[in-house]
Amino acid sequence: MTDAASAAATGHFSQLGYVVRDLDRAIEMFATRRGVTDFSVFSGPIPAFGRKATLRVALAYAGEFQIELIQPPLDVPTIYTDSIPPDLSSARLHHICMQVENSEEWSRVQQRIAEQGMPIAIQESLSAVNYAYVDTRAESGHYTEYVLPSEEGRAWFASIPRNPLPADRTGRFYQLGYVVRDMERAIETFSQRRGIGGAWKIIEGPVPAYGRNTTVRTAHGQAGPIEIELIQPPLDIPSIYTHAVPPDDASARLHHIGLLVEDAAEWERVERAIHDNGAPVGMRGSVPQADYAYVDTRTEFGHYTEYVWRH
Repeated sequence: MTDAASAAATGHFSQLGYVVRDLDRAIEMFATRRGVTDFSVFSGPIPAFGRKATLRVALAYAGEFQIELIQPPLDVPTIYTDSIPPDLSSARLHHICMQVENSEEWSRVQQRIAEQGMPIAIQESLSAVNYAYVDTRAESGHYTEYVLPSEEGRAWFASIPRNPLPADRTGRFYQLGYVVRDMERAIETFSQRRGIGGAWKIIEGPVPAYGRNTTVRTAHGQAGPIEIELIQPPLDIPSIYTHAVPPDDASARLHHIGLLVEDAAEWERVERAIHDNGAPVGMRGSVPQADYAYVDTRTEFGHYTEYVWRH
């Protein structure tokens, strides 16, 4: 499959979807920690294992991508139940969303799902969107949602509040970072299941590992505008990646989202915001032409946040 055909069979990245316990408290947290202040809030039904459940949902654009916050009912099992965070102000990543543009692409996505035997947890056709939640937890640790908006849906998306970026504390979302056990097997999985074509750039380099340096292998590929980073840490030395090592060689687990900082002034604002928020920094460093800092946001979001300034 060519790169263009591969991309057409998977859609393009459009959204990070988080499950929350208390929608209003979570919105406050995203405003404080991410600078995303303006959300559209609504309620709606979804299938819930044989009956309907009502969700509260908040949607916002952070730059060009959507943030979705989902508050499911606590007394009805749904596909969101396993991702409900432990406290009222936090969130847990539930899915990434891939948007397709027309019925032909939707048919190719459906064909790819069927050919690869990917389990569909929920699928519905509504007036605004066709959508399908594919259970990709075994391979990536989260669901993947595919969405085809109608003209009504596109108008709805256009009405979602837009929070301009870069903002003082956020940077621009550009990367999903996954930890893997076996780089070559994981690349094969991402290429076949995610449709990430083209060449992966594989490098090795040292990182701090609790008092000493260790060498990790990384691979970088592109899924449209989003960079996918795969990280293979050593298994015998504890590092900030250890908790995210997946159970088998062909799978991956989300470790961080990457936020790209545009210039020195913004990097200073990010550093100041990290200090003011009391956010723990799991690792920081400099490599040729870049500074980076991994902020431990697992309590709030369930994953690290990496800030990168490429200079």
